[in-house]
Amino acid sequence: MFYTTNSYLVVFWTGLGGFLLLSLITGVSYYLTLGHKVVNEKVTAYECGFQPFHLSNLSLETHFFLIGLSFLIFDMEVMFLYPWFQVSYKSGVSGIIGFIFFFTLIVMGFIIEYLSGVFKWNKVDKN
Repeated sequence: MFYTTNSYLVVFWTGLGGFLLLSLITGVSYYLTLGHKVVNEKVTAYECGFQPFHLSNLSLETHFFLIGLSFLIFDMEVMFLYPWFQVSYKSGVSGIIGFIFFFTLIVMGFIIEYLSGVFKWNKVDKN
């Protein structure tokens, strides 16, 4: 594709316009909030007015994040399975072999996560 100097100028002026608009909005918001006094209750993490019941720096249970991440990964892979199978079926034996290889990788990843204990739920006594 042939690019002219004009197409680069469009990108430059668009970027410059965006930067100037962002600077203008930031400057106006700074000017509007210049005379306001900071209230301690408004800058805390709990804006509802209650004091926190426990410290916020306690460790979190990472098991939920592992399950969510596994779901996202496998969900995206399964989303590609049907269209890829349709295309690989029409492309012959090499397409089917590629599909089987990809599906094998998905199943192996699921087996590795299952054997490593990501999906095990342990009851934790909160006393």
